[in-house]
Amino acid sequence: MKIIDLTINDRLHIGDDVVIEPLKRSGGQVKLGISAPLDVEIFRQELYEHIQMLEGTECQAPGQ
Repeated sequence: MKIIDLTINDRLHIGDDVVIEPLKRSGGQVKLGISAPLDVEIFRQELYEHIQMLEGTECQAPGQ
């Protein structure tokens, strides 16, 4: 896992096609803007786990 500190409106590029930008921080929450091609699926962890459970596959975080 890579750990990177960003400030509001910094941009993080992943490969050539994905850009993540922290837009707002309030309390313990961070609002992110994510630009990615339509074929790149983006899910919060709990939704990803639910989808994996419905598909009958083991949920494992990338890189594990």
